[in-house]
Amino acid sequence: MSPSTSDSTLPLETSSRRSVLFLLITMPLLFGATHPFIQGLYTFFLLLGAGGWWIFIGSNSNLQTSSRRRRSSRKSRNPVSITVSDSQAVSRRKNFQLTAIILLLLYIGFTCVPLPLGLLNWLSPERARNLEVVNRLADAGIKFAPLSYSALLTFKQGLFYLSLLLYYFSLKKLLRRDSDFVRQVVTVIVAVALFEALYGLLQVMNSSLGVLWLPSSLGAEGVARGTIIYRNQYATLLNMCWPLALAMAALNYKKYPAPLFLFAAGMIILALIFSLSRGGIIAFLCISVIMAAAMPFSRRQKTWVVLLLLIFLTLYGSLLGGYGNLLQRFSDFGAGAVGRFSVWLMSLPMLFDHLLTGIGLESYIKLSPLYLKNMSASLLWDRAHNEYLELAIELGWPAMLLFCGCLISGLMAYGRRLLLRRDALLGIAAFAGIVSFFIHGFTDFGWRLPVNCVYCVTLLALLAAELDKKPKKVIENHGTS
Repeated sequence: MSPSTSDSTLPLETSSRRSVLFLLITMPLLFGATHPFIQGLYTFFLLLGAGGWWIFIGSNSNLQTSSRRRRSSRKSRNPVSITVSDSQAVSRRKNFQLTAIILLLLYIGFTCVPLPLGLLNWLSPERARNLEVVNRLADAGIKFAPLSYSALLTFKQGLFYLSLLLYYFSLKKLLRRDSDFVRQVVTVIVAVALFEALYGLLQVMNSSLGVLWLPSSLGAEGVARGTIIYRNQYATLLNMCWPLALAMAALNYKKYPAPLFLFAAGMIILALIFSLSRGGIIAFLCISVIMAAAMPFSRRQKTWVVLLLLIFLTLYGSLLGGYGNLLQRFSDFGAGAVGRFSVWLMSLPMLFDHLLTGIGLESYIKLSPLYLKNMSASLLWDRAHNEYLELAIELGWPAMLLFCGCLISGLMAYGRRLLLRRDALLGIAAFAGIVSFFIHGFTDFGWRLPVNCVYCVTLLALLAAELDKKPKKVIENHGTS
Protein backbone atom coordinates (compact mmCIF):
# COMPACT_ATOMS: atom_id res chain seq x y z
CA MET A 1 0.00 0.00 0.00
CA SER A 2 1.40 3.35 -0.98
CA PRO A 3 1.64 6.10 1.64
CA SER A 4 -0.99 8.15 -0.08
CA THR A 5 -3.69 5.47 0.19
CA SER A 6 -3.69 5.67 3.98
CA ASP A 7 -4.97 9.24 3.91
CA SER A 8 -8.63 9.45 4.84
CA THR A 9 -9.10 12.54 2.65
CA LEU A 10 -7.68 10.93 -0.48
CA PRO A 11 -10.88 9.25 -1.82
CA LEU A 12 -12.82 12.51 -1.85
CA GLU A 13 -9.84 14.39 -3.24
CA THR A 14 -9.41 11.83 -5.99
CA SER A 15 -13.08 12.04 -6.92
CA SER A 16 -12.77 15.84 -6.94
CA ARG A 17 -9.87 15.70 -9.38
CA ARG A 18 -11.80 13.34 -11.62
CA SER A 19 -14.81 15.62 -11.44
CA VAL A 20 -12.71 18.56 -12.65
CA LEU A 21 -11.40 16.53 -15.59
CA PHE A 22 -14.93 15.34 -16.37
CA LEU A 23 -16.11 18.95 -16.36
CA LEU A 24 -13.33 20.13 -18.69
CA ILE A 25 -13.88 17.24 -21.12
CA THR A 26 -17.66 17.17 -21.35
CA MET A 27 -18.69 20.80 -21.01
CA PRO A 28 -17.56 21.91 -24.50
CA LEU A 29 -19.25 18.98 -26.25
CA LEU A 30 -22.93 20.01 -26.08
CA PHE A 31 -22.59 23.44 -27.70
CA GLY A 32 -20.48 24.69 -24.78
CA ALA A 33 -23.39 24.15 -22.32
CA THR A 34 -25.22 27.12 -23.82
CA HIS A 35 -28.69 25.61 -23.30
CA PRO A 36 -30.17 26.86 -19.99
CA PHE A 37 -31.05 23.32 -18.86
CA ILE A 38 -27.54 22.00 -19.55
CA GLN A 39 -26.01 25.05 -17.89
CA GLY A 40 -28.25 24.44 -14.88
CA LEU A 41 -27.01 20.85 -14.59
CA TYR A 42 -23.40 21.98 -14.65
CA THR A 43 -24.16 24.73 -12.13
CA PHE A 44 -25.61 22.12 -9.78
CA PHE A 45 -22.60 19.90 -10.44
CA LEU A 46 -20.21 22.73 -9.54
CA LEU A 47 -22.13 23.78 -6.44
CA LEU A 48 -22.32 20.20 -5.20
CA GLY A 49 -18.80 19.16 -6.16
CA ALA A 50 -16.65 22.26 -5.74
CA GLY A 51 -18.72 23.66 -2.89
CA GLY A 52 -18.82 20.35 -1.04
CA TRP A 53 -15.10 19.73 -1.42
CA TRP A 54 -14.26 23.24 -0.25
CA ILE A 55 -16.51 23.03 2.79
CA PHE A 56 -15.46 19.59 3.98
CA ILE A 57 -11.78 19.54 3.03
CA GLY A 58 -10.44 22.63 1.29
CA SER A 59 -11.24 25.05 4.09
CA ASN A 60 -10.16 22.71 6.91
CA SER A 61 -6.48 23.17 7.68
CA ASN A 62 -6.50 20.15 10.01
CA LEU A 63 -7.14 17.76 7.14
CA GLN A 64 -3.87 17.07 5.35
CA THR A 65 -2.83 14.83 2.52
CA SER A 66 -0.26 12.09 2.82
CA SER A 67 3.25 12.63 4.14
CA ARG A 68 4.61 12.30 0.63
CA ARG A 69 2.37 15.10 -0.56
CA ARG A 70 3.12 17.21 2.50
CA ARG A 71 6.82 16.95 1.69
CA SER A 72 6.09 17.85 -1.92
CA SER A 73 3.99 20.78 -0.77
CA ARG A 74 6.76 22.07 1.49
CA LYS A 75 9.24 21.81 -1.36
CA SER A 76 6.93 23.70 -3.68
CA ARG A 77 6.54 26.65 -1.37
CA ASN A 78 8.21 29.81 -2.41
CA PRO A 79 11.25 30.34 -0.17
CA VAL A 80 11.85 33.82 -1.45
CA SER A 81 11.54 36.21 1.45
CA ILE A 82 9.14 39.09 1.11
CA THR A 83 8.83 42.16 3.20
CA VAL A 84 5.95 42.77 5.57
CA SER A 85 4.73 45.64 3.42
CA ASP A 86 4.72 43.42 0.30
CA SER A 87 2.79 40.74 2.16
CA GLN A 88 0.28 43.28 3.42
CA ALA A 89 -0.14 44.73 -0.08
CA VAL A 90 -0.87 41.27 -1.54
CA SER A 91 -3.28 40.54 1.30
CA ARG A 92 -5.11 43.86 0.78
CA ARG A 93 -5.41 43.25 -2.94
CA LYS A 94 -6.81 39.75 -2.45
CA ASN A 95 -9.24 40.99 0.19
CA PHE A 96 -10.38 43.80 -2.12
CA GLN A 97 -10.94 41.42 -5.03
CA LEU A 98 -12.81 38.86 -2.93
CA THR A 99 -14.94 41.58 -1.33
CA ALA A 100 -15.72 43.06 -4.75
CA ILE A 101 -16.77 39.68 -6.14
CA ILE A 102 -18.98 38.92 -3.13
CA LEU A 103 -20.60 42.36 -3.36
CA LEU A 104 -21.31 41.82 -7.07
CA LEU A 105 -22.88 38.43 -6.37
CA LEU A 106 -25.00 39.88 -3.58
CA TYR A 107 -26.13 42.71 -5.85
CA ILE A 108 -27.08 40.25 -8.60
CA GLY A 109 -29.19 38.41 -6.04
CA PHE A 110 -30.74 41.70 -4.88
CA THR A 111 -31.89 42.53 -8.42
CA CYS A 112 -34.02 39.37 -8.36
CA VAL A 113 -35.90 40.31 -5.17
CA PRO A 114 -39.42 41.79 -5.68
CA LEU A 115 -39.57 45.35 -4.33
CA PRO A 116 -42.49 47.72 -3.71
CA LEU A 117 -43.14 50.06 -6.63
CA GLY A 118 -42.39 53.06 -4.41
CA LEU A 119 -38.90 51.79 -3.63
CA LEU A 120 -38.46 50.70 -7.24
CA ASN A 121 -39.35 54.20 -8.41
CA TRP A 122 -36.58 55.59 -6.21
CA LEU A 123 -33.96 53.06 -7.35
CA SER A 124 -34.86 52.76 -11.03
CA PRO A 125 -37.43 55.33 -12.24
CA GLU A 126 -37.46 53.96 -15.80
CA ARG A 127 -38.24 50.45 -14.58
CA ALA A 128 -41.06 51.81 -12.39
CA ARG A 129 -42.49 53.85 -15.27
CA ASN A 130 -42.56 50.80 -17.52
CA LEU A 131 -44.46 48.86 -14.87
CA GLU A 132 -46.92 51.71 -14.43
CA VAL A 133 -47.62 51.61 -18.18
CA VAL A 134 -48.26 47.88 -17.94
CA ASN A 135 -50.62 48.40 -15.00
CA ARG A 136 -52.48 51.15 -16.86
CA LEU A 137 -52.83 49.38 -20.22
CA ALA A 138 -53.30 45.81 -19.06
CA ASP A 139 -54.76 46.44 -15.62
CA ALA A 140 -52.12 44.01 -14.30
CA GLY A 141 -52.21 45.29 -10.74
CA ILE A 142 -48.46 44.85 -10.22
CA LYS A 143 -47.41 46.10 -6.78
CA PHE A 144 -44.08 44.33 -6.37
CA ALA A 145 -41.40 43.73 -9.00
CA PRO A 146 -37.64 43.13 -9.12
CA LEU A 147 -35.08 45.48 -10.60
CA SER A 148 -34.26 42.83 -13.19
CA TYR A 149 -36.48 42.65 -16.27
CA SER A 150 -35.82 38.90 -16.32
CA ALA A 151 -35.42 37.86 -12.69
CA LEU A 152 -35.41 34.10 -13.32
CA LEU A 153 -32.59 34.28 -15.88
CA THR A 154 -30.70 36.71 -13.66
CA PHE A 155 -30.96 34.32 -10.71
CA LYS A 156 -29.84 31.43 -12.92
CA GLN A 157 -26.78 33.36 -14.09
CA GLY A 158 -25.98 34.56 -10.58
CA LEU A 159 -25.99 30.98 -9.29
CA PHE A 160 -23.63 30.02 -12.11
CA TYR A 161 -21.21 32.79 -11.13
CA LEU A 162 -21.38 31.68 -7.49
CA SER A 163 -20.53 28.14 -8.54
CA LEU A 164 -17.53 29.50 -10.49
CA LEU A 165 -16.26 31.24 -7.35
CA LEU A 166 -16.43 28.00 -5.37
CA TYR A 167 -14.85 26.14 -8.29
CA TYR A 168 -11.93 28.58 -8.36
CA PHE A 169 -11.09 28.16 -4.67
CA SER A 170 -11.46 24.38 -4.79
CA LEU A 171 -9.45 23.94 -7.99
CA LYS A 172 -6.66 26.21 -6.76
CA LYS A 173 -6.40 24.08 -3.62
CA LEU A 174 -6.36 20.86 -5.65
CA LEU A 175 -3.67 22.17 -8.01
CA ARG A 176 -1.47 23.22 -5.09
CA ARG A 177 -1.80 19.82 -3.42
CA ASP A 178 -0.80 17.73 -6.43
CA SER A 179 1.65 18.86 -9.12
CA ASP A 180 0.77 15.84 -11.29
CA PHE A 181 -2.81 17.05 -11.38
CA VAL A 182 -1.60 20.32 -12.92
CA ARG A 183 -0.23 18.46 -15.92
CA GLN A 184 -3.39 16.38 -16.17
CA VAL A 185 -5.57 19.50 -16.28
CA VAL A 186 -3.38 21.21 -18.89
CA THR A 187 -3.15 18.06 -21.02
CA VAL A 188 -6.93 17.64 -20.97
CA ILE A 189 -7.45 21.29 -21.98
CA VAL A 190 -5.02 20.92 -24.89
CA ALA A 191 -6.61 17.60 -25.95
CA VAL A 192 -10.11 19.10 -25.89
CA ALA A 193 -8.93 22.10 -27.90
CA LEU A 194 -7.23 19.80 -30.42
CA PHE A 195 -10.46 17.84 -30.85
CA GLU A 196 -12.40 21.09 -31.34
CA ALA A 197 -9.79 22.26 -33.84
CA LEU A 198 -9.87 19.06 -35.90
CA TYR A 199 -13.66 19.08 -35.92
CA GLY A 200 -13.63 22.72 -36.97
CA LEU A 201 -11.19 22.08 -39.81
CA LEU A 202 -13.44 19.28 -41.06
CA GLN A 203 -16.23 21.85 -41.20
CA VAL A 204 -13.99 24.04 -43.35
CA MET A 205 -13.25 21.19 -45.77
CA ASN A 206 -16.91 20.08 -45.86
CA SER A 207 -19.22 23.07 -45.75
CA SER A 208 -22.26 20.82 -45.35
CA LEU A 209 -20.98 19.61 -41.99
CA GLY A 210 -22.79 21.46 -39.22
CA VAL A 211 -22.34 21.55 -35.46
CA LEU A 212 -23.17 18.05 -34.21
CA TRP A 213 -26.70 17.26 -35.47
CA LEU A 214 -27.59 20.85 -36.31
CA PRO A 215 -27.78 21.96 -39.96
CA SER A 216 -24.74 23.70 -41.38
CA SER A 217 -26.81 26.82 -42.08
CA LEU A 218 -27.09 27.48 -38.34
CA GLY A 219 -24.16 29.72 -37.51
CA ALA A 220 -21.52 30.55 -40.10
CA GLU A 221 -21.46 27.89 -42.80
CA GLY A 222 -18.10 26.65 -44.07
CA VAL A 223 -16.00 28.02 -41.20
CA ALA A 224 -14.46 26.32 -38.17
CA ARG A 225 -16.83 26.13 -35.20
CA GLY A 226 -16.29 22.69 -33.67
CA THR A 227 -19.08 21.88 -31.25
CA ILE A 228 -19.72 25.59 -30.59
CA ILE A 229 -22.48 27.24 -32.65
CA TYR A 230 -20.99 30.75 -32.86
CA ARG A 231 -17.52 31.12 -34.29
CA ASN A 232 -16.62 34.06 -32.07
CA GLN A 233 -17.28 32.02 -28.94
CA TYR A 234 -15.35 29.16 -30.52
CA ALA A 235 -12.39 31.46 -31.16
CA THR A 236 -12.54 32.66 -27.53
CA LEU A 237 -12.23 29.06 -26.36
CA LEU A 238 -9.30 28.23 -28.65
CA ASN A 239 -7.42 31.39 -27.70
CA MET A 240 -7.39 30.22 -24.07
CA CYS A 241 -5.94 26.84 -25.03
CA TRP A 242 -3.15 27.19 -27.59
CA PRO A 243 -0.75 29.06 -25.23
CA LEU A 244 -0.92 26.07 -22.87
CA ALA A 245 0.07 23.76 -25.72
CA LEU A 246 3.16 25.88 -26.45
CA ALA A 247 4.04 26.00 -22.75
CA MET A 248 3.80 22.21 -22.49
CA ALA A 249 6.05 21.89 -25.53
CA ALA A 250 8.58 24.16 -23.80
CA LEU A 251 8.38 22.20 -20.53
CA ASN A 252 9.04 18.97 -22.44
CA TYR A 253 12.05 20.50 -24.19
CA LYS A 254 14.05 17.80 -26.04
CA LYS A 255 11.49 15.12 -25.06
CA TYR A 256 9.10 13.20 -27.27
CA PRO A 257 5.89 15.00 -26.15
CA ALA A 258 7.24 18.37 -27.36
CA PRO A 259 6.48 17.79 -31.08
CA LEU A 260 2.99 16.53 -30.17
CA PHE A 261 2.21 19.68 -28.22
CA LEU A 262 3.68 21.86 -30.97
CA PHE A 263 1.49 20.07 -33.50
CA ALA A 264 -1.53 20.58 -31.25
CA ALA A 265 -0.73 24.29 -30.92
CA GLY A 266 -0.41 24.61 -34.71
CA MET A 267 -3.75 22.88 -35.36
CA ILE A 268 -5.54 24.95 -32.72
CA ILE A 269 -4.16 28.19 -34.17
CA LEU A 270 -5.07 27.03 -37.69
CA ALA A 271 -8.66 26.34 -36.63
CA LEU A 272 -8.78 29.69 -34.85
CA ILE A 273 -7.75 31.47 -38.05
CA PHE A 274 -10.25 29.52 -40.17
CA SER A 275 -13.04 30.41 -37.78
CA LEU A 276 -12.72 33.80 -39.54
CA SER A 277 -13.46 35.50 -36.24
CA ARG A 278 -11.88 38.94 -36.63
CA GLY A 279 -12.04 39.65 -32.91
CA GLY A 280 -10.54 36.24 -32.16
CA ILE A 281 -7.67 36.75 -34.60
CA ILE A 282 -6.91 40.22 -33.18
CA ALA A 283 -6.88 38.75 -29.67
CA PHE A 284 -4.59 35.98 -30.96
CA LEU A 285 -2.10 38.54 -32.29
CA CYS A 286 -2.16 40.44 -28.98
CA ILE A 287 -1.42 37.42 -26.81
CA SER A 288 1.18 36.18 -29.30
CA VAL A 289 3.13 39.32 -28.44
CA ILE A 290 2.77 38.51 -24.72
CA MET A 291 3.96 34.95 -25.26
CA ALA A 292 6.90 36.03 -27.43
CA ALA A 293 8.03 38.66 -24.93
CA ALA A 294 7.54 36.64 -21.75
CA MET A 295 8.82 33.17 -22.67
CA PRO A 296 12.36 32.68 -21.30
CA PHE A 297 14.02 31.64 -24.56
CA SER A 298 16.58 33.27 -26.75
CA ARG A 299 15.64 35.40 -29.71
CA ARG A 300 16.93 32.71 -32.07
CA GLN A 301 14.80 30.01 -30.46
CA LYS A 302 11.70 32.20 -30.58
CA THR A 303 12.40 33.02 -34.24
CA TRP A 304 12.63 29.31 -35.09
CA VAL A 305 9.33 28.59 -33.36
CA VAL A 306 7.62 31.45 -35.22
CA LEU A 307 9.06 30.27 -38.56
CA LEU A 308 7.95 26.69 -37.94
CA LEU A 309 4.44 27.85 -37.09
CA LEU A 310 4.30 30.09 -40.17
CA ILE A 311 5.43 27.22 -42.42
CA PHE A 312 2.90 24.92 -40.74
CA LEU A 313 0.06 27.42 -41.15
CA THR A 314 1.02 28.14 -44.77
CA LEU A 315 1.17 24.48 -45.80
CA TYR A 316 -1.98 23.34 -44.03
CA GLY A 317 -3.79 26.56 -44.91
CA SER A 318 -3.14 25.95 -48.59
CA LEU A 319 -4.62 22.46 -48.22
CA LEU A 320 -7.77 24.06 -46.83
CA GLY A 321 -8.14 26.42 -49.78
CA GLY A 322 -5.84 29.25 -48.77
CA TYR A 323 -6.55 32.43 -46.91
CA GLY A 324 -8.65 34.22 -49.51
CA ASN A 325 -11.77 34.14 -47.33
CA LEU A 326 -9.77 35.50 -44.41
CA LEU A 327 -8.48 38.41 -46.50
CA GLN A 328 -12.01 39.08 -47.74
CA ARG A 329 -13.25 38.98 -44.16
CA PHE A 330 -10.76 41.62 -43.07
CA SER A 331 -11.37 43.70 -46.19
CA ASP A 332 -14.93 44.06 -44.85
CA PHE A 333 -13.61 45.05 -41.46
CA GLY A 334 -14.83 48.63 -41.83
CA ALA A 335 -18.40 47.57 -42.54
CA GLY A 336 -18.35 45.18 -39.60
CA ALA A 337 -16.97 47.85 -37.29
CA VAL A 338 -19.67 50.30 -38.39
CA GLY A 339 -22.34 47.68 -37.68
CA ARG A 340 -20.96 46.99 -34.21
CA PHE A 341 -20.65 50.71 -33.49
CA SER A 342 -24.27 51.28 -34.52
CA VAL A 343 -25.45 48.60 -32.09
CA TRP A 344 -23.38 50.15 -29.30
CA LEU A 345 -24.75 53.63 -29.98
CA MET A 346 -28.35 52.43 -30.01
CA SER A 347 -27.74 50.48 -26.78
CA LEU A 348 -26.43 53.53 -24.91
CA PRO A 349 -29.91 54.94 -24.14
CA MET A 350 -30.67 51.61 -22.46
CA LEU A 351 -27.68 52.27 -20.21
CA PHE A 352 -28.58 55.90 -19.51
CA ASP A 353 -32.16 54.98 -18.63
CA HIS A 354 -30.93 52.44 -16.05
CA LEU A 355 -27.64 54.05 -15.11
CA LEU A 356 -27.44 53.16 -11.42
CA THR A 357 -29.12 49.80 -11.08
CA GLY A 358 -29.05 48.24 -14.55
CA ILE A 359 -31.66 46.01 -16.13
CA GLY A 360 -30.53 42.67 -14.67
CA LEU A 361 -28.28 39.95 -16.05
CA GLU A 362 -29.51 38.29 -19.25
CA SER A 363 -32.16 41.01 -19.72
CA TYR A 364 -30.63 42.74 -22.75
CA ILE A 365 -32.76 40.68 -25.13
CA LYS A 366 -35.91 41.89 -23.36
CA LEU A 367 -35.25 45.55 -24.15
CA SER A 368 -33.20 45.46 -27.34
CA PRO A 369 -36.29 45.43 -29.63
CA LEU A 370 -37.42 48.69 -27.98
CA TYR A 371 -34.10 50.49 -28.29
CA LEU A 372 -32.58 49.06 -31.49
CA LYS A 373 -35.38 50.40 -33.65
CA ASN A 374 -33.30 51.17 -36.74
CA MET A 375 -32.07 47.61 -37.12
CA SER A 376 -33.63 45.03 -39.43
CA ALA A 377 -36.97 43.77 -38.13
CA SER A 378 -35.99 40.21 -39.07
CA LEU A 379 -33.06 40.23 -36.64
CA LEU A 380 -33.32 39.88 -32.88
CA TRP A 381 -30.27 41.37 -31.18
CA ASP A 382 -29.87 39.30 -28.03
CA ARG A 383 -26.34 40.59 -27.37
CA ALA A 384 -24.65 44.00 -27.53
CA HIS A 385 -21.48 42.50 -29.07
CA ASN A 386 -19.45 44.24 -26.36
CA GLU A 387 -19.30 42.45 -23.02
CA TYR A 388 -18.27 45.56 -21.11
CA LEU A 389 -21.12 47.66 -22.48
CA GLU A 390 -23.65 44.88 -21.96
CA LEU A 391 -22.45 44.24 -18.42
CA ALA A 392 -22.74 47.96 -17.64
CA ILE A 393 -26.29 47.94 -19.03
CA GLU A 394 -27.20 44.87 -16.98
CA LEU A 395 -25.59 45.83 -13.68
CA GLY A 396 -25.40 49.63 -13.81
CA TRP A 397 -22.35 51.86 -13.69
CA PRO A 398 -21.43 51.47 -9.97
CA ALA A 399 -21.31 47.67 -10.21
CA MET A 400 -19.48 47.87 -13.54
CA LEU A 401 -16.81 50.19 -12.11
CA LEU A 402 -16.34 47.77 -9.22
CA PHE A 403 -15.93 44.89 -11.67
CA CYS A 404 -13.43 46.82 -13.82
CA GLY A 405 -11.44 47.86 -10.75
CA CYS A 406 -11.21 44.25 -9.63
CA LEU A 407 -10.26 43.09 -13.13
CA ILE A 408 -7.58 45.70 -13.79
CA SER A 409 -5.97 45.39 -10.36
CA GLY A 410 -5.89 41.61 -10.67
CA LEU A 411 -4.35 41.55 -14.14
CA MET A 412 -1.74 44.15 -13.22
CA ALA A 413 -0.80 42.31 -10.04
CA TYR A 414 -0.42 38.97 -11.82
CA GLY A 415 1.51 40.64 -14.63
CA ARG A 416 3.99 42.13 -12.16
CA ARG A 417 4.47 38.79 -10.46
CA LEU A 418 5.07 37.05 -13.78
CA LEU A 419 7.79 39.55 -14.64
CA LEU A 420 9.68 38.19 -11.62
CA ARG A 421 8.79 34.56 -12.39
CA ARG A 422 9.84 33.97 -15.98
CA ASP A 423 10.25 30.28 -15.08
CA ALA A 424 6.48 29.84 -14.59
CA LEU A 425 5.79 28.83 -18.19
CA LEU A 426 2.32 27.48 -17.51
CA GLY A 427 1.58 30.64 -15.54
CA ILE A 428 2.61 32.80 -18.50
CA ALA A 429 0.44 30.73 -20.86
CA ALA A 430 -2.53 30.87 -18.50
CA PHE A 431 -2.15 34.64 -18.14
CA ALA A 432 -2.06 35.04 -21.93
CA GLY A 433 -5.24 32.97 -22.26
CA ILE A 434 -7.00 35.07 -19.62
CA VAL A 435 -5.94 38.30 -21.36
CA SER A 436 -7.31 37.00 -24.68
CA PHE A 437 -10.63 36.25 -22.97
CA PHE A 438 -10.98 39.87 -21.84
CA ILE A 439 -9.63 41.41 -25.07
CA HIS A 440 -12.13 39.53 -27.20
CA GLY A 441 -14.92 40.77 -24.93
CA PHE A 442 -14.64 44.24 -26.48
CA THR A 443 -16.16 43.09 -29.78
CA ASP A 444 -18.08 39.87 -29.12
CA PHE A 445 -19.97 37.88 -26.51
CA GLY A 446 -17.65 34.99 -25.68
CA TRP A 447 -18.22 35.48 -21.96
CA ARG A 448 -21.83 34.34 -22.35
CA LEU A 449 -20.82 30.79 -23.26
CA PRO A 450 -20.63 28.84 -19.97
CA VAL A 451 -17.69 26.67 -21.02
CA ASN A 452 -15.60 29.76 -21.76
CA CYS A 453 -16.22 31.08 -18.25
CA VAL A 454 -15.25 27.71 -16.74
CA TYR A 455 -12.06 27.52 -18.80
CA CYS A 456 -11.13 31.11 -17.90
CA VAL A 457 -11.59 30.38 -14.18
CA THR A 458 -9.55 27.20 -14.64
CA LEU A 459 -6.70 29.25 -16.13
CA LEU A 460 -6.96 31.71 -13.26
CA ALA A 461 -6.67 28.92 -10.68
CA LEU A 462 -3.76 27.44 -12.64
CA LEU A 463 -2.02 30.84 -12.73
CA ALA A 464 -2.44 31.33 -8.98
CA ALA A 465 -1.19 27.82 -8.22
CA GLU A 466 1.84 28.16 -10.50
CA LEU A 467 2.93 31.45 -8.95
CA ASP A 468 2.83 29.88 -5.51
CA LYS A 469 5.37 27.23 -6.48
CA LYS A 470 9.06 27.41 -5.73
CA PRO A 471 10.93 29.24 -8.52
CA LYS A 472 12.82 26.92 -10.84
CA LYS A 473 15.86 27.56 -12.93
CA VAL A 474 14.84 29.29 -16.14
CA ILE A 475 15.20 27.06 -19.19
CA GLU A 476 18.66 27.63 -20.54
CA ASN A 477 19.00 29.44 -23.79
CA HIS A 478 20.87 27.24 -26.24
CA GLY A 479 20.87 29.84 -28.95
CA THR A 480 22.34 33.27 -29.11
CA SER A 481 20.21 36.24 -28.31
